[in-house]
Amino acid sequence: MTDFRMANIPKQEAYDLLRDWIKLVARHTNPDQNISELLGWLWKLKPPVLDSETGLVPCGCGGKAETHELFGEYRGTYMTDCKECATGTTQYNTEKESQDAWNTAMGYKGGAE
Repeated sequence: MTDFRMANIPKQEAYDLLRDWIKLVARHTNPDQNISELLGWLWKLKPPVLDSETGLVPCGCGGKAETHELFGEYRGTYMTDCKECATGTTQYNTEKESQDAWNTAMGYKGGAE
């Protein structure tokens, strides 16, 4: 038997394999069984994916993030935060630095998951 703990596969591929396995097992053990709870738990493990519009990954709460320039004495600095729960980065000198900090904090590894 293969020791899958040592498998060197990307997180997305592991997620896809586990999702398909859960569906297969549920279909053969009890076709009427509701597997949405299991799939919901699995969804929490899915690697973050960049939003094509913003270039940001979603917040851990599931909310959409946005980057904005601060104002007043902080004008010229940027912060990225969640529209739903208000989790956010500290201020950064550039929009890109703020976005990179957000994506890293939310588990994005630049596609190397």
